Amino acid sequence: MARRVPLITLSFGESDTSKTSSPISNNPGVHQGQMVGFKVTMPNFTNAVTGTLSIIDSDGDTIYTSDSFDNNTTTVVMSLNVPLIEQEAVKVTLSGAPGSDGDVTVRIYYNPDLQIP
Repeated sequence: MARRVPLITLSFGESDTSKTSSPISNNPGVHQGQMVGFKVTMPNFTNAVTGTLSIIDSDGDTIYTSDSFDNNTTTVVMSLNVPLIEQEAVKVTLSGAPGSDGDVTVRIYYNPDLQIP
């Protein structure tokens, strides 16, 4: 049965182009498993920027990058197969300066405790 990580909020200033969360495993009840999907909500930034979501592993390497999503939308992506082993973080990168402050929210859906070879 899939579970979800508590809502992740990344607060962007008017000139910020990327933000990274604390490790997903810092959330209570989140253990190793497999990310099966995510939902990301972009605010209505002044500039019409797009965003991408990446999962960064404990070595600082990108293990997943999404297609771009638009300003002022909620995007849901499912049917993924991304390992969550330890200390992975969520990173959102904007295509440029947003021109205004705003919060991007991310919800990660995962299957816990899978045997990952």
